[in-house]
Amino acid sequence: MITIKDEYIKRLDPDRLRGIEGIRIDKVKVFPTATGVISAARSRLRRRPPAAAVPTVAALPTSVPAANSPGLQSAPGASPSESMARRIRRYILSFLELPDPLKGWMLPAIAASVRQIRRHRIGWFLTSCPPYSAHLVGLV
Repeated sequence: MITIKDEYIKRLDPDRLRGIEGIRIDKVKVFPTATGVISAARSRLRRRPPAAAVPTVAALPTSVPAANSPGLQSAPGASPSESMARRIRRYILSFLELPDPLKGWMLPAIAASVRQIRRHRIGWFLTSCPPYSAHLVGLV
């Protein structure tokens, strides 16, 4: 079993491992994602004391637009007064989240999976989600 290290989980469920005693669990690190870095930078800028020289930082989208949105005009969360530039920016930032906000674990999980497959001559495996990036790890 491959999963992320406990330090990256906000709320640990103490019963999450019940019933799988004796199964090897490889816990991997999570690399920072582009949106995570942007969000951290925004948080740091907000904590600074107000100064005339510090530019304001626009907010990032809080949700990813639905895949079936027909266009920029009808995007979820878009207000009629939202500028086209801001809408485009929101769409670009939402694509940085694909396939999901937890994609930073994919490369370490792929490496750990390949090691386990080779070491134990695994012929088949199962992926589950969320996160959807788990299926991409399995595909690779």
